[in-house]
Amino acid sequence: MYKYRLILILVLILCLIQAGFASKSLTFMSKDKETEETIKLKDNKVISYSLKYSYPLLDSYKNKDIQDEFNKEITSLVEEQVNSFKKDMAETEYFKSEFKSSFILESTIINKVDDLISIKFLTEVYYAGAAHPSHDIWTLNYDLKTGKTINLKDLFMENSDYLKVISDYSIKELSDKAGKDAKEQGYEPDYDWIKEGAGPKEENFRSFNLTDEGLIINFNEYQVACYAEGPKEVIIPYSKLKDIIKPEGPGGIYLK
Repeated sequence: MYKYRLILILVLILCLIQAGFASKSLTFMSKDKETEETIKLKDNKVISYSLKYSYPLLDSYKNKDIQDEFNKEITSLVEEQVNSFKKDMAETEYFKSEFKSSFILESTIINKVDDLISIKFLTEVYYAGAAHPSHDIWTLNYDLKTGKTINLKDLFMENSDYLKVISDYSIKELSDKAGKDAKEQGYEPDYDWIKEGAGPKEENFRSFNLTDEGLIINFNEYQVACYAEGPKEVIIPYSKLKDIIKPEGPGGIYLK
């Protein structure tokens, strides 16, 4: 009898543990839009363009106020991108082309753990008559415990030279990869371009994601290499950052 009672207690404990984990899981619903719009220019010519975007909204979170704040923040960021494109279209000159202007925004949830959300966005903009579209990778890292956006400096201890640490690691990784690719394809890599685009400046690391594998730094096209080479990515293991990460900050969970 005692044996069965013990088994029952253990089963109940396991159920409670699983319920605790389940309560921490984050669920999202997708906000999608795909449409075509027209606009009249100053010379009264009418042009059309297409819009397509998709991004996640937090759903059924335990704190309704913070859920609303997060959804308001991400919606505001997306609308800012869309409105910027529309403003450009309103100020553009008419150009006859078989390809119409377009705006496409895609999003990927990179991480959602311990009330921390890390999202990566890719915006593709094409203006009729251009040789190719332009792309921009940008991110949103959000701490649901505080209801605030996470900036890069929030991850590190005060007075730590975190920009230099991130810069040194990124430059080495990018340079090693560029050197290897150049040797295989027979061209001379532009190391100065890498040093400038990955130098120790806050704006060079504005696009980052927090993952279990490490801190991901996203470099947009033209930032550290030419357009044809596309965007670049560097993953910095937390073991390389452990001496400067703020233990009580949002990145502290990765020190455990």
